[in-house]
Amino acid sequence: MEKKQWLITTALIALILPAIIMGFNYYMDPLWCFNISHKYNQVQAEINERKQKTNYITFRDFNYRGLLIGSSRSAFISQYSFKGLSVYNYSVNGFRMDELFPFTEYAKKRNGRDFEYIFLGLDFENAARYAIDEATLAVTKQNFDETNSLLYRVKTLLSIDTARYSWQNLKNYRKGFWRYYDRNNVEHIKKHTREEQLGIFTMHMTEYADKKKSRYLNFTYNENYKADLEKFKMENPRSRIVVFLTPASLPLLEMIVAYGLLDDYFRWIGDVVDVFGQVYLFMYPNRISEDYLDNFFDPSHANPEVGIMIVDAIYNKPITGDTDFGMLITRSNLKEKLQLLERLMKNARDPCFEPLIKK
Repeated sequence: MEKKQWLITTALIALILPAIIMGFNYYMDPLWCFNISHKYNQVQAEINERKQKTNYITFRDFNYRGLLIGSSRSAFISQYSFKGLSVYNYSVNGFRMDELFPFTEYAKKRNGRDFEYIFLGLDFENAARYAIDEATLAVTKQNFDETNSLLYRVKTLLSIDTARYSWQNLKNYRKGFWRYYDRNNVEHIKKHTREEQLGIFTMHMTEYADKKKSRYLNFTYNENYKADLEKFKMENPRSRIVVFLTPASLPLLEMIVAYGLLDDYFRWIGDVVDVFGQVYLFMYPNRISEDYLDNFFDPSHANPEVGIMIVDAIYNKPITGDTDFGMLITRSNLKEKLQLLERLMKNARDPCFEPLIKK
């Protein structure tokens, strides 16, 4: 009798425990596999943006007129800032040029048609040469294959790792978190004090200034960069591609000059203009980059409020010339603008980090 009772108890535990885990994971949905939204799962940790945003595309009704794609510098732009235009923000941290094609094609496939608009956010760092990483391409394909595999969502519900993410997001709801997504694919940043911001900038700028570790130290322009852009344009002939060059803080712009990368910076702008005919430039000394402690949360990432300004400049109320934040560069004015940019970049001075930059 005792053995029978033990078997029944064990069987109940074996059934109840997975059911509890599945229910909790479904309710919190940290991997964005389900369309469930409530106050307890509005503070979503960035676990794996590539996986989360691909899941969002796959398991929800996906019907958009526009696609926004780029790195983490574009991820902070709210897709709801585009007035009268439904846009999905597929930007992810550390985005590479060799990911641009498969990500866009997957989004188009799920959308069932070409996008009317593709908003392409490009970073200067993306123009650096990199080895073609077959492993990265394989992981990208695996990401899409896994999301569409049989019983994928069931497996995520039964996963202990998913349960850990669910618990973390519940704690994030209770205690808050400095950087998170809500359930509508919008990323939020907690405002820091100016003293906290100065500490963050000092830490990052020290890394940029380190002559042994800086990402600018061995920067070599990617000879295939322009060809990649041309290929992307050819593969999306029915979409209007709006290209913008993401902003950076003034100390980071000074670093480009200090490392002798100004010619690469000009080449980058010229290649983009040559391929697409025009580009909206935000990565240059301007009022937003100069007041970086208010407008950036680290040297290379602007606050979401700046993202709204970018959308206004490239779509809602497109700029037609130079403004105090944003510059339209075309084939006809490229030479003139590069001369202006050379003066602006060489004369940029930030007294706070000047000693560190010039060290």
